[in-house]
Amino acid sequence: VRWFAASAIEDLGSSATAQAQSGLVEALRNEDIFVRWAAKHAIKRLGSSATAKAQLGLVKALRDEDKDVRLRAAYAIGKLGSSATAEVQSGLVNAHSEMKMKMYARK
Repeated sequence: VRWFAASAIEDLGSSATAQAQSGLVEALRNEDIFVRWAAKHAIKRLGSSATAKAQLGLVKALRDEDKDVRLRAAYAIGKLGSSATAEVQSGLVNAHSEMKMKMYARK
């Protein structure tokens, strides 16, 4: 049901309300990976109309346990383009630095 809800919000696109976007942010924390994927995809489709809260949800998703979820979150942030808040841009840079540090630590 949550996956269908995220998909329905995605279909709304830029007309999705702030309340609907809050539901997507909540879905980003769902235990079901497919629900998290759908939420990220929906936020990506919102583009410049994504609320700051939805954008920050993507930053938090950069630390998801699933690498595909992390990649989808990074891609979604990239699709925000110039509408990404400074906080989101900073979060993306920090997450990238953390991932590089983890890679070096494994060597």
